[in-house]
Amino acid sequence: MITNRISKWLYLMILGIVASLSCGSDDGEAPRPEIPVVSSLELAVSESFTVAGHNKPLLLTIKATDSKGSEMFNPTYSILVDGEDKGQISAFKSDESGSFELKAVFGQVESNAITVHVRENKTYEAKSYKVIFHIVHDGEPLGQGYNIPADRIDYQMGLLEKVFEQSSNLTPNSALPNIDFELATTDPEGNLLAEPGINRFQRPDQSASILFQDWMWDHYWDPDYYINVWVGDTKNGYSWGIYPEFACTDTEIPEGLGCTSSADVHRLEGIALELDNLYTENWVFPHEMGHVFGLFHIFSGSECETDVDFCEDTHQYNRDVYEGAPTAHVRTSCQGKEFISYNVMDYWQQLNGARDLSYDQVERIRAVADRGLWRGSKSLQDGTPRDMSALRNGG
Repeated sequence: MITNRISKWLYLMILGIVASLSCGSDDGEAPRPEIPVVSSLELAVSESFTVAGHNKPLLLTIKATDSKGSEMFNPTYSILVDGEDKGQISAFKSDESGSFELKAVFGQVESNAITVHVRENKTYEAKSYKVIFHIVHDGEPLGQGYNIPADRIDYQMGLLEKVFEQSSNLTPNSALPNIDFELATTDPEGNLLAEPGINRFQRPDQSASILFQDWMWDHYWDPDYYINVWVGDTKNGYSWGIYPEFACTDTEIPEGLGCTSSADVHRLEGIALELDNLYTENWVFPHEMGHVFGLFHIFSGSECETDVDFCEDTHQYNRDVYEGAPTAHVRTSCQGKEFISYNVMDYWQQLNGARDLSYDQVERIRAVADRGLWRGSKSLQDGTPRDMSALRNGG
């Protein structure tokens, strides 16, 4: 009996709900919510300068707002590349060089236009260089003090390979010079080295520095055949790379580099590596090799100058401002753009793991490799290395 009454009550209640839903209000239909419609679009790209864009694509960012000025998330849009609809893409790259105009559209709404310059995807002739590490010690046993073990050298060569030989694709502007560095296997007389790429000797006394002092000529290997790297005590805690020279008759000397009329070697060439700089994840060796091949630091001093390295496609910034900033890895370029620097010609609080070269930097490297003096590119099959002590200070 009670069950029948409950069932009848539920039945009447359901009928009441259905009736209330089917009856219209005296005030008419309830207002429907307004569907947001794209009112404006703003297009941004991940790099603010000319890019290579052959390997890592240029990332696109779309900001859409509605008629009330509220930002819309996951908006519908298309990207036009030189007027051609490419659909809702979020990145851009091209196998063809040239200038491309990018624009985002939704119906009749268009974004700002951005011109992207894609550089020629050049294939450089491979070049190989022999590297000799002069380990300058104080008579310590092998593996102690300045007399470092060979695995420390192998590690540094691995870092060099990552920058000059491996495709890092860290940014759309990362580029490679197609240069190979190998440890020398023989000395200038053709004798097999006991340790590949290593020449060990004791400095004259503990006051002697490896910052290209006169005594080093007696241990200097012909820079036409080898890149000389001196490992030891620089006396100031820093490492150094000697900038290249060109013949003064060269009509296309890269900006910032000098020339000489000397027909023979008149100075010590190469790199001086302070031992304290050779710890794990310190990229000082490939950085100094960049100097040897004509690259400058990408940062300026007290004022924000934008041509400090003669490369238009590197993020340049005021280092004095950056060193006082609280964020370790984020810089602000002289153009006001925040970025994370991977460039090997930067330093001081960079992310571990990888470094790269830009397109313009590679162009400078190749100019030095092709025409710079005493770049260590000859092999023993090309001739006989000279006795450099006889050419001390130009002979």
